[in-house]
Amino acid sequence: MRRHRTVQSTSRPATVSVGVGLVSRETPSVESALERAREACEVAKHRGRDQTQISLGEDDSRLARELETNWAERLREAIAQDRLVFYVQPIVPIAALSQNMAASMLEPSWSPNEAMARTQFFELLVRLRDPRGDLISPSVFIPLAERFGLMPEIDLWIVARALRHLGALSRNGVLSSFAVNLSSQTLSDVDTLRRIEELVREGHAAPGQLVFELTETSQLSRLNDVRRVMLALRALGCRFALDDFGTGFSSFTHLRHLPVDFVKIDGSFVEGMVSTELDHKLVSSITGMARALKLRVIAEHVDGPATLAALRGCGVEFAQGHFLGKPRPLEKTHFARLLAVG
Repeated sequence: MRRHRTVQSTSRPATVSVGVGLVSRETPSVESALERAREACEVAKHRGRDQTQISLGEDDSRLARELETNWAERLREAIAQDRLVFYVQPIVPIAALSQNMAASMLEPSWSPNEAMARTQFFELLVRLRDPRGDLISPSVFIPLAERFGLMPEIDLWIVARALRHLGALSRNGVLSSFAVNLSSQTLSDVDTLRRIEELVREGHAAPGQLVFELTETSQLSRLNDVRRVMLALRALGCRFALDDFGTGFSSFTHLRHLPVDFVKIDGSFVEGMVSTELDHKLVSSITGMARALKLRVIAEHVDGPATLAALRGCGVEFAQGHFLGKPRPLEKTHFARLLAVG
């Protein structure tokens, strides 16, 4: 949930992480529930921005079992019933944008504008539709899926349908690329990774149209295994991006050992680079290092023309953010009709 607040006459984006302490008949006291909520909030903040964490104490074991059983069943049903919904957000080549581009040219419409007309690279995002038709944010259901070990199943579903959609677009003359996130659970699941490799080999789309994003802050405990799988997929033509670069202690370890093609600079640095000299220097340094390693650079959370101009000056090649296009349901994009006839 992104909001803007004004600090010393400067508008800065703010994000919210939520910690929840459940209260039941077994909860010993109000103080206990508040302490659980505080601890959950700390966990949510450490996991990244816009996160939700639910804390269940030992005294609430019955409630915990009921909640877990309910949500595990809901998630499995959603996967089985294809109730995961794709959203897309453009990743725009900065060189394709005029230097005097105004915000009015970019929003609110995704009908032909300079950014969309020249963009065929999108991050593929996912929402969950409940049986009533309401959409559930990934900040809610992804932590639960991780808790129940369901992320490999969800990632497999996403990759299979992403390849199918890319194939349909290709058959209709549109050569697009989708960036797809892979969770740390999936990267540690040999069987799921093998199945993903099989899906790529089946040939629904050119492997080069798929860019797998690895979150830099995730714990890649089996680094050598992950590297072997990445090399196998890269041999087929797939590409990889290291997401949230700069936010974790293992940034340079991952960059050194993993065969990535893109570096995505964490949005917290990008958002502050216009008003903060340190953030500007960090973005410039990361870009210079990445380009020296022959990697391409994507900047996240681009929020206005001044940020876009600063990124251009640093040599960043791609930009992503609400200024260039908010996430939109795939079914409501300009190429949705092609998917239906593909």
